[in-house]
Amino acid sequence: MAIIELYPKFLFSQNPIPKPFLNPNFNPKSYQIFNFKPISQFSRQSTTTTPNRGLIFREKVLYLEKLKVNPEKAFKQNPNLRSCPLRTLKSVEQCLSSIGIHRSQMGRILDMLPELLTCEPYSDIYPLLDFLLNEVEIPYHDVHKSILRCPRLLVSSVENRLRPALCFLRELGFVGPHSLTCQTTLLLVSSVEDTLLPKVEFLMGLGFTRVEVRIWL
Repeated sequence: MAIIELYPKFLFSQNPIPKPFLNPNFNPKSYQIFNFKPISQFSRQSTTTTPNRGLIFREKVLYLEKLKVNPEKAFKQNPNLRSCPLRTLKSVEQCLSSIGIHRSQMGRILDMLPELLTCEPYSDIYPLLDFLLNEVEIPYHDVHKSILRCPRLLVSSVENRLRPALCFLRELGFVGPHSLTCQTTLLLVSSVEDTLLPKVEFLMGLGFTRVEVRIWL
């Protein structure tokens, strides 16, 4: 009971998915307390008990169409979509919905990034949310705005892309009153070596100060 009280009740949907990203000291193994099963477990159970694969495939096609996702494009760009259970897709939708992304907005994101359709929210999406909330310090009610403005945040590595970019931007002056917001978190998906650093060096070579460079970015 003490652990559950760490999380505000309004952050749990009807079919609870734990929100470990709200607690910076959360132990990944603690998800067992919430009876939460990673999607991989659902996949193994469904693929061994479903007798009619054609029916399941048809249900997935109809589900994608309702989400306004192009099924042909999705199956072509994400081959894993053919073998995953419908439960996987619905878990992804539920996860995105729980942070304030409406179904009408979700279709655009999933159509743009079909690889998200078969991801495991616990291991693939929650680390990003944890990063945005606890490291970038984006308010909870603005996290969905960051994602809507830059959906590629959902498929960018926190360790290899987002955190290095955050460190670089803070050194450049994105701190205090100039910290990153839901409007500027799109800068985080840029490569430091290939994009951010060359831009900074180019602008400073033209005579701009670091403060002016920050504004131009």
